[in-house]
Amino acid sequence: MLPDVKEIKSRRLKLGLNQTQLANASGVSQSLIAKIESGKIDCSYSKTKSIFDALEKIEEKSDLTAKNIMNSHIYSIQEKSSLQDAVQIMRKHGISQLIVQDGSQMTGSISEKDLLDKIALGWKSEQLTRAKVSEVMQDAFPTINEDTPLKIASALLEKTLAVIVIKKNKPAGIITKTDLLKTL
Repeated sequence: MLPDVKEIKSRRLKLGLNQTQLANASGVSQSLIAKIESGKIDCSYSKTKSIFDALEKIEEKSDLTAKNIMNSHIYSIQEKSSLQDAVQIMRKHGISQLIVQDGSQMTGSISEKDLLDKIALGWKSEQLTRAKVSEVMQDAFPTINEDTPLKIASALLEKTLAVIVIKKNKPAGIITKTDLLKTL
């Protein structure tokens, strides 16, 4: 038995969805969602079921936390290391960013984009091989705890390349846009 159709709007709003997003997820039109929510129409069982099925799937995904999607393989490099070492680590592990540390303290980040930006600025290969990570590194990636909802991690990834997941004040994992795509 399906829940009351009056629940559609409240569940949609709780998930932060607009009518178009719910319509796309459920395979119905936005106008049908609007008519159902305003009480102007009694919808068929199959359309109503599609809407509730979509809401349930989205609710399940919204329950995901950073711990569920993080990659526990974290790679780092010391500030004093060469850029050449950073490139070798990225190539070896098939990754595009590294945490930069000074001892055990996270102090920054470095990514393929940072290196490409230097090349675009005219840096020659010998400059890149002689340079230290500290000369190219950017700010440290933001950190979140393991219980942070996927929605928050996703919002952070709109502005940064990666997010570090912290457990007991130590890095436990990393989340990148690629990790988010795996949840689809």
